[in-house]
Amino acid sequence: MNFARMPWDSQTCHLKVGSYAKDGFQLSVGFRKYDDGSSGDPILSDEFFIPEWNMTGNGGYSERQWYGTLPWDWVYLTFDFERRHEYYITYVIVPGAIFCTCAWANYWIDRK
Repeated sequence: MNFARMPWDSQTCHLKVGSYAKDGFQLSVGFRKYDDGSSGDPILSDEFFIPEWNMTGNGGYSERQWYGTLPWDWVYLTFDFERRHEYYITYVIVPGAIFCTCAWANYWIDRK
């Protein structure tokens, strides 16, 4: 992850999903196929919500790899996120500044 432009940053997350215990003969992993032959939305619906992030894109594909005589199914997913800087400022920066101000205020209070 690159935090150089935080909180105005964007991140791309890659995810590889599969089974390490069961081979492709025992477990098949992939995207949903409909009766007309089309595949469904690979990742998420519009109802997906993360308070700190906007999802700007997603995608994925599945593949079968052979290791020796056994097939292994893998699904590769990619998520693109953009940070909501308003959330970060409201819930991280402002409370941190208030906490530091209260903590440092003790140095300016007269002891008498």
